Amino acid sequence: MNDETMTQFVTMISHALKQWRDGDWLLLSQSPLIESDLVGAALLPNEPRTMLSLARAIQTTLRWGIAQLKPSGEQDWLANRWRQYNLLHHYYELGWLAADVAEQLAIAEQTFYDWRNQAVTLLSHTLFEEAQHAQLAEQRKQFAILSHYDSLDSDSRRLLRLLATVPIEHPLALDWLPRLLPDSDNRASLATLESHYLLQQAGQRLMVALPVRAALQQRLSAEERIGWLVQLARIYRQTKSPLAAAECYAAAGEHDRSARLLIEQWQTLVNQQKVTEMQPLLTQLLATPQLEGELIAALYLVAGKSAEYLDDLPSAIDAYGHALATDNLLQKAQAYHRRAKVYQRVDLDQCLNHYQVCIDLLNRQPELSSELQRRLAQMLIDRGWINLQERLDFTQADADLNAAQALITPNDSETWARLYDARSGLHVMEGNSAGVIQTRMRAWIAAEESQNSELMMHIAHNLGQDYIWDDQHEKGREFLNRSLAIATASDNLQLQGMGYKGLGASFALQEQYEQAVAFYLQAHKLFVQTKNPNWRLGCCYDLTEAFAELSRWEEARAYFAEGRQLADELGHQRQRQQFAALIEKYPSLVATVNDRQQQAINYLHDHAAISRADYVKLTDVSKSQAHRDLEELIEQGVIERVGKGRATRYVLVSH
Repeated sequence: MNDETMTQFVTMISHALKQWRDGDWLLLSQSPLIESDLVGAALLPNEPRTMLSLARAIQTTLRWGIAQLKPSGEQDWLANRWRQYNLLHHYYELGWLAADVAEQLAIAEQTFYDWRNQAVTLLSHTLFEEAQHAQLAEQRKQFAILSHYDSLDSDSRRLLRLLATVPIEHPLALDWLPRLLPDSDNRASLATLESHYLLQQAGQRLMVALPVRAALQQRLSAEERIGWLVQLARIYRQTKSPLAAAECYAAAGEHDRSARLLIEQWQTLVNQQKVTEMQPLLTQLLATPQLEGELIAALYLVAGKSAEYLDDLPSAIDAYGHALATDNLLQKAQAYHRRAKVYQRVDLDQCLNHYQVCIDLLNRQPELSSELQRRLAQMLIDRGWINLQERLDFTQADADLNAAQALITPNDSETWARLYDARSGLHVMEGNSAGVIQTRMRAWIAAEESQNSELMMHIAHNLGQDYIWDDQHEKGREFLNRSLAIATASDNLQLQGMGYKGLGASFALQEQYEQAVAFYLQAHKLFVQTKNPNWRLGCCYDLTEAFAELSRWEEARAYFAEGRQLADELGHQRQRQQFAALIEKYPSLVATVNDRQQQAINYLHDHAAISRADYVKLTDVSKSQAHRDLEELIEQGVIERVGKGRATRYVLVSH
């Protein structure tokens, strides 16, 4: 920096200070300083460059520079280190007369003007250095915001502090203001904040920008912040936003209330698809030392269920393992039960070991509460399902279900529904179709009595499938639609997807593929939305098959590719084999074939082989064309040649 540049900058600052003191906003807004990044940082987000905003930004920049000259400690009029700050602050910011400032400094008025020039030069150096290196840019932005804040009336400042407290993810509803600020003129305050560009409004929701929130933390007392967070939590609870309420309680330091709310409202959060968003708060609460005993165990149970929902099985197993440390026998049984159900998907021996340990633990108790007796019955029912479906041990499955039945009280309709549902499964495996529907209907009646919507959804869905497999499609679709209606009313997107998938299967079995596709597509959309890869994989298989039957090969190939990719990502060998079988059934999934060639492929699904003569007769083409068509299918890996000469035949390639 040369002397001429510094002299010009000092002159620029001196003129700006004079225009500020004189209140000449027009001239101040035309200062060359407006081209400096110093002034740009003093403009608020979205604030337009008007005469008033530019003048105010220059004034804020000058005030920031003066504040940088302020020494630490208590003000002293006579100490040399306070001289420049006292002079600039009182003369320019507070508008004192020169004589009054000189009197306080105990100097002659002429000396005041000499000292003023020195102070202006020092201020200019401070501002020039910051303009060159911008080491305090964030501090300058916060200073500008607080300058706006300090110029507001008390009601507007209070509203702004409230908005800085509201969680960013949950903007404040406009109609909540009378409840939160009943003694304020909120309409006038909103207009004031808008005129200062401190407010962001989206419809009926209010918020402030992140830099404004950060700066206002300096003006927000802990007591005021906590008070508003608790009030907001109550409102969020009333408006059925439990995650926002729990976040507010946690931010207010009321971790136990936050944890209890997550425990109580977990199913609501699932229905609202908030499980992923809930994870940071859940992690925070689990690491809070104040939470212990039964409350932390209950929270670990929620963490396990959340991990299951997100298909994070290792985290679910870990969370349930932590919950096992509880002294509460019911919670311990719940943790064993949930952990066993997770292990069922990854390690059947560990699963059965968990069931056995917990069943033995409960059986050793001299007396069981009704809740523990109910839990024991449910565990026996679930183990019965495993013996039925995984071990194919029908005798042991029947023994488990009989043991469970002996524990169920007459009025426990929910557990009766689960028992009858399992008995239906046993009838399925035994091939007793009449017993399946009869017993599943008893499960449905018990589920209706329990008014457990999730149980009703599942059993209505199962009953619908039973009727469909018994070729009673109208009755089957009736129950599938019942399941779908309950799922829709409960906002359970996963069960809605299952309902649509079941309806699609019914129409596919009746070879009504257009209707099947319509339902499958709705199911696929929901499984994508709920991030459920396993159900999405099954739906891709269904869509591939249905589109193939309709000869809509572009769509069939798209869902085939998506399904195979999912099967690879999930490591599902059985599903890989199922998709490989689709290629054998529909070679056009991986090959480009014409109508004649497709006729031949269809012929080969019903016959062991096809000859060239058969092809000519089937498609009404010449022998040479038949030869070309068949050779193309060989090149694409759809068929292969067997035999020689007149014994030559063509068969489908086995994938």
